[in-house]
Amino acid sequence: LMYHKVIGGKKKKKQKDILKSLDYLLRTQKPEEQKYVKVLSGSKYDIINFNKYSMNKEKENPYICSVLSFEEENISEELKTKIITEFEDLLFAGIEPENRPPVLWVEHSDKGRIELNYLTFNQLQDKRAYTVYYDKSDRKLVNTYSEIINYQYNLSSPLEEKTHHNSLIVKP
Repeated sequence: LMYHKVIGGKKKKKQKDILKSLDYLLRTQKPEEQKYVKVLSGSKYDIINFNKYSMNKEKENPYICSVLSFEEENISEELKTKIITEFEDLLFAGIEPENRPPVLWVEHSDKGRIELNYLTFNQLQDKRAYTVYYDKSDRKLVNTYSEIINYQYNLSSPLEEKTHHNSLIVKP
């Protein structure tokens, strides 16, 4: 099961401080949980530098922190790389790679399932605003991509009838 959920970066929820999201993703305040954390791509320092020197501080939702949650306990490294690459191409469709903001991908495995968390900005390298994920228009696109991956790789789906559901999903 691959399921997308936004977990940070919303002004109305007072989530404008990117350092709190970095602390959560990297579990910097909880050393005992760091064994469940693996940085897959990107760098904490790229994120901090972009935030410090490039980011428009007046932006309502300056960044996005989201998770791709899997019901499975493990998936291959090859599949993780494929999903990360394709998902970034989906989020930044039409944007040249050198103009994309930095993206940090962090894997969490502490809940008995795989979670691929990402953090990136709603602004491009050339300082133009760009909303990475706008729920009203992007949810169907992301859900469709998720279902394609679920089908191609025989992963469980939030649309299947079953007795145990992923705890992130309230309503598919």
